[in-house]
Amino acid sequence: MDSYTPNNMPPIPEDAYRRRQANFNMDSHYYLTYSFGLMGVGLCLTALVSFLVLATGFYNVIFSNGFLSTILLFVELGLAIGFGVAMNRASASTLLAMFIAYSCVTGITFSTLGLVYAGSTLFYAFLITAVYYFCLAFVGMTTKRNLTNIGTFALVGLVVLVTSQIVLMLFRAPMSVHLYSALGLIIFTGITMWDVQRMKTILMQIEGDDLTAKKWSVYFALELYLDFINIFLYVLRLIGIGSSSSND
Repeated sequence: MDSYTPNNMPPIPEDAYRRRQANFNMDSHYYLTYSFGLMGVGLCLTALVSFLVLATGFYNVIFSNGFLSTILLFVELGLAIGFGVAMNRASASTLLAMFIAYSCVTGITFSTLGLVYAGSTLFYAFLITAVYYFCLAFVGMTTKRNLTNIGTFALVGLVVLVTSQIVLMLFRAPMSVHLYSALGLIIFTGITMWDVQRMKTILMQIEGDDLTAKKWSVYFALELYLDFINIFLYVLRLIGIGSSSSND
């Protein structure tokens, strides 16, 4: 019987190697699809909850009560922060439940958009966002350029943008909504492409560990969801200034 050492291993048959690579590619593609699909489910939940809260008038109960509004804000922030903290310890099912809960809570807060903007404006903003997001995701999935520097720069820009907005609000300084929204859209353009590329890279590096891959898939579903939501809000501000539900 032949004996083998680390330096004297039998060659892997070419067909077996191809099967292994094919299985690896199928797994990574499955989890990539799962992340995008879960993001879509989250967006649908947000839209559905927002519509129900607005249609039933339940928003009056929530937002006319300062205490309930504050609790809702803290719940939303707590879920977002808790998701990142629990990433290493929680199960994939727990992370999934947190993602669904966050999508529903966001739907409640988004119900007020129907009071500010016309239905047609919301529809066009969503359509523009969907097309734009698809283009960004395509670039993130297919580009061979490392987008880490762009993503890091965009994150710094986001911090600066949010900080400057807070300062302007505190000092009651005039602020251009168009300029702020345009800058925010540019920033999230870089962040979105970077997030998609990071998702692809990490999920393709995880081989044979379904539990870890599932957790990362849920994590990136939330990242993609937040990217979409922020782009939608900036697009809505750009095209919806002066629009109200009474114009619908």
